[in-house]
Amino acid sequence: MEKDAGQKIGGAVLVAPWLTLTGIDAESDKEIVKPWLETPIDFSSVKLAGNKFVAILSDDDPFVPMEENIKLFKEKLNPKIIREHGKGHFNEDAGVTESPITIQALLEIAKS
Repeated sequence: MEKDAGQKIGGAVLVAPWLTLTGIDAESDKEIVKPWLETPIDFSSVKLAGNKFVAILSDDDPFVPMEENIKLFKEKLNPKIIREHGKGHFNEDAGVTESPITIQALLEIAKS
């Protein structure tokens, strides 16, 4: 998103977003997250590119410490925060195959 300077979007819904991680122990997993950890994000440009942002986090995500990431995202992007209970990392391993709250957040952004 930040590479398309000047292009405006309605917003973005971030599901299980993170700026800090825990529980990444396997070397293969560390290689997967490495580019995400080492690539800086220009949040000023991101905020200019979108009107609304929503971050959806789970209280039992084994990789994304919820409160720490909420604090960081509020400082950087000031999104609407949605706290979910028992959704893990919002993947099939956590039993999440649908996310009505995500659809609802997308529809709210689309209406504005």
